[in-house]
Amino acid sequence: MIGLVENAMLARLKAFSDAGGLGYTYRTLESWPVNFDEYLSSLQGQQYPCAWSAFAGAHNIDRVSRGRWRAHCAFGLVVAAKNVRNESSRRLGGAPGEVGSYQLAI
Repeated sequence: MIGLVENAMLARLKAFSDAGGLGYTYRTLESWPVNFDEYLSSLQGQQYPCAWSAFAGAHNIDRVSRGRWRAHCAFGLVVAAKNVRNESSRRLGGAPGEVGSYQLAI
């Protein structure tokens, strides 16, 4: 079930991006890897803009009936954009058509 939610998050981002709703297209949409540092070093060059979905944990786990449990789960979204101008442009975007990381999570 956790994997389904992560995949649904990524599918929604992809669908909206592909439909032109964001003004840009994601180049990388994946589930957060176990060892992110190794993952990044294994890439030949990051494909920006990017997004990774991640399961952040569960709390308030209650037994509903025999063999069935209910939990409140948290998920996260990590986004990245590349802009060589400055940190503000990375977060906010720059000139028209330049993507900032804040726009990626919309």
